[in-house]
Amino acid sequence: MENRLPKGWEALKMEDVSKSFSGSGFPKEFQGFKTGEIPVFKVGDISREVQSGKVFINETENYISTEIAKKLRATVLPEKTIVFAKIGEALKLNRRGILAQPSVIDNNAMGVLADEKVIDSKLLYYFLKTVDLSDLSAGNAVPSVRKSSFDAIPLPLPPLPEQHRIVAKLDAVLAKVGSARERMERLPGILRRFRQSVIDHNFSGEIVRLGDVLDEIKYGTSKKCIEEVHGTPVLRIPNIGNGVIDQSDLKYAEFDQSEYDKLKLEEGDVLIIRSNGSVSLVGKAAIAGKSEVGFLYAGYLMRLRANKKRLLPEYLNLALSSYKLRFQIEQTAKSTSGVNNINSKEIQDLEIPLPPLPEQQEIVRRVQSLFAVADRLEARYEALREKVEGLPQALLAKAFRGELVKG
Repeated sequence: MENRLPKGWEALKMEDVSKSFSGSGFPKEFQGFKTGEIPVFKVGDISREVQSGKVFINETENYISTEIAKKLRATVLPEKTIVFAKIGEALKLNRRGILAQPSVIDNNAMGVLADEKVIDSKLLYYFLKTVDLSDLSAGNAVPSVRKSSFDAIPLPLPPLPEQHRIVAKLDAVLAKVGSARERMERLPGILRRFRQSVIDHNFSGEIVRLGDVLDEIKYGTSKKCIEEVHGTPVLRIPNIGNGVIDQSDLKYAEFDQSEYDKLKLEEGDVLIIRSNGSVSLVGKAAIAGKSEVGFLYAGYLMRLRANKKRLLPEYLNLALSSYKLRFQIEQTAKSTSGVNNINSKEIQDLEIPLPPLPEQQEIVRRVQSLFAVADRLEARYEALREKVEGLPQALLAKAFRGELVKG
């Protein structure tokens, strides 16, 4: 290892540069006190604080007095101690935090305090973000990191002046990455609002009763469905995507010819959710394409079949997500019972803007064209987001190869 280290670096172990601590038992009788002299951090507190973007953590759900800390024989760790989970699934999250004040950690966590004569405490924090502690966990019932295993972790250590330069560089670059991530995270919301504004802007015209331009409304089957691929595919609430059918989680059932003929889908049929605990999902629609012809649908859905001489199915599918119809649906479906419903009579009574068929066709074309632009932007966002998410680890790896700053 030493012959691969940058000039002036040392190959050390964790125990050479720091002192590690196991957490203390924290009985339930002492938990839940919101005030006190000493914060107590459980794994969930550490994870929540770090997930919110903090490096220095200072908020917890539990506090104890100095007297109780002595009674519990709890080690009060000084500020700048780096803390993290040492047990179970939380290990895989690889979340690290630095105590902003003297605190206690529970026995599912560990702490490590840098010897600042040897190592910059922030550099040690950054190094630990590169270490997957789940690789060190042992034990059959509940895997846990042993103190001896932690202390033996190899550490490439640059001279102190270089450490300080590395920390300054990482602080600056990772702050820019964080800022870029925050700006990028706004884009999905912007695109959602863009799509909604496109729909709302385009749906206007003479208002008619929806039931007057439908050939049929029909409820779905109540037959129990199974995951085994046997019989006819049955679409359910999870299959109602954003305007399209999502076939990723299909279930199946056997039907007699009579029920099959009544409920089978044709191309252009619009399915809507008629009942749900979330009122925002009631009335959510998706249109059946060629690949869904012959599918059936479950009882929490309704099938709307448009009178194609007056109403384009594609226009209906888009109109159902417009503000004009969403407002009507949510006002009608809203319930205090916890389950929101809309029935076939209420669907028929909805008022829908209905321009002539050629104008409907143009509206559908225009909306789909603008949605395609939004889709391309979203795809570019997802690709860029993956790169940005991987940047911190790439920068940390570069730092501990001696490639981030000049020696």
